[in-house]
Amino acid sequence: MFKKINQYLITHYPLIWNLKLVWMVLIGILFNVVAFSNGWLHYSKPTLITNNNFKRIFYSELYIFYYFIIILIILIIWLYYYIKNNRFKSKYPTSRNYIFKEFLGVFGIILLFAAIPNVFSAGVHTRISHFISDEAYEEDVDLINRAMPFALQAQNGYSNHSRNLSVPIFDSLVNAQEVLQLYTQRKNEYVRKNNYGYKEFLEPYFRNEEYNILLYRKLSGVYQPSGLRFDQNYHHYKEENTNHYVEETYAPDMVVMDATDDLEKKSDVPKMYSIYNYSKRVFEVPSQPEKTHQYYDEQLIKLLQSNDKQQIEMLLTTVQNKFDQFQIGYRFNEKPWIDHVYQPPYYFIHSNLSQPHYSDGVKKQKSDYVNMDTIIEIYKNIGYSKYTYSFFEDFIHYITGALVVALIIMMFRLSSFKVWLMSGIGLGILSIIGGGIGITLSLFGISEYSNYIITLGFYILFIVISWYGLSKNKNKVITGMTINWWLISSFVIMYILFGCYRQIKEEMIYHTELLKDPTYSRYDVYNHPDLLLLDELLNWYTYINPMVVVIVFYLMINRYRKWQAMAEE
Repeated sequence: MFKKINQYLITHYPLIWNLKLVWMVLIGILFNVVAFSNGWLHYSKPTLITNNNFKRIFYSELYIFYYFIIILIILIIWLYYYIKNNRFKSKYPTSRNYIFKEFLGVFGIILLFAAIPNVFSAGVHTRISHFISDEAYEEDVDLINRAMPFALQAQNGYSNHSRNLSVPIFDSLVNAQEVLQLYTQRKNEYVRKNNYGYKEFLEPYFRNEEYNILLYRKLSGVYQPSGLRFDQNYHHYKEENTNHYVEETYAPDMVVMDATDDLEKKSDVPKMYSIYNYSKRVFEVPSQPEKTHQYYDEQLIKLLQSNDKQQIEMLLTTVQNKFDQFQIGYRFNEKPWIDHVYQPPYYFIHSNLSQPHYSDGVKKQKSDYVNMDTIIEIYKNIGYSKYTYSFFEDFIHYITGALVVALIIMMFRLSSFKVWLMSGIGLGILSIIGGGIGITLSLFGISEYSNYIITLGFYILFIVISWYGLSKNKNKVITGMTINWWLISSFVIMYILFGCYRQIKEEMIYHTELLKDPTYSRYDVYNHPDLLLLDELLNWYTYINPMVVVIVFYLMINRYRKWQAMAEE
């Protein structure tokens, strides 16, 4: 059977026969199927998917070692039979299109094997995305969003600074005018003593420190400081799932107070942590856009205002069942979860249920805890696999790598072993020479654009020497080397030109803006619209560059044909 297929190919499709294309494609497909299966089987259950760096699994788990060894052996055997029959070097009439088709065949074979890590990753994400259905995922992330305020994690915000909505039970005790008056007084005193600016007034008014001071005055007999510390984070409705530290502010009218209370002057008044103040949406619910950040805040306030212990306890029990399902750790030996959080009517926090900590692999947590980070990480990974992951997101890197290897093979195919080897060694020598020139230029104060100038200079030199050698039919070895260098340099030349132009543009923008505003800094110029546009164009060019290199190779085929016809030295 194999002999018949080979005989048919050598008679009707000699290029496919010489490339061993049929057999290599079959082998490549087989390896990709195995890689996908390995990725699928890597995670046998959801409890294992706490590693969010899926791109490194193929390399960190030593899959790369076994695949690399086997594929390297296969490619060496393939190259031996492929290179053994070289019609180009045998002076057999070979057209540009024939050589270009051969190059595309080589590139396709290399890409088929180079993409194996990506196929492995596709298997991982496909398996993860099928652990639970879309409907179950949405129900579970909705549950987590509702339960997060009761997790009492140290990284959550429970002070008035974190709140977005008004809470009647607190805001009925402290109004905006009171907060503004105290803020203005403290600002005046601070500026008089320190002679520089005071923090801006925040909106809504209850997010200011002065609100906490006034509320503490009203509830000092009810609120017992616990010594707990929670993060001072704020998640704006317009910037969901991000910490928002840059506030939209306005300058308040100045209000002068005749007298002050000692407590009001203090800045060390205990933070009043309450579940009411929690404001964050951990997950989006894909098919229910109406469940916004504000929606969950409103639902939380409504639930707490009802003081319905049974409903809160039912929510927490459902979450604990989910923890049991995923084998996620929690402990409530001191008292049940509901007793940590059910503190009506103000729901002040007197417990911290942060993650367990480990020392030498041994859990050291002694108090009650709930491991919310793990379940969040699991569902983030499931959500990423379901809705965000794309097989092609990193594919350009595999295309570029396969293209480099294919070009190296074709350079060997189109030149001689001597020229090919000297091209590789010479490229290293040129790198050393280029570095020496760069150091020399820096000694004379010419270092800002030296890398661009040197690389562009070498590129032009390759073109000139190869053109001269081909036109004069002289120096075949050096001409062949410069043609190889010219081809391989085409990978980076546009990046060099982009980088040079961007740096020039950056300097022009910086000096122009500095004349207008003496406070303009280097950090400001990075966000200039013109530079952001250039960065975006460069990002897009990354996807175009392989096609440019393929076109360059096609145009240079005739140069290789002309070089092959040169007299031997």
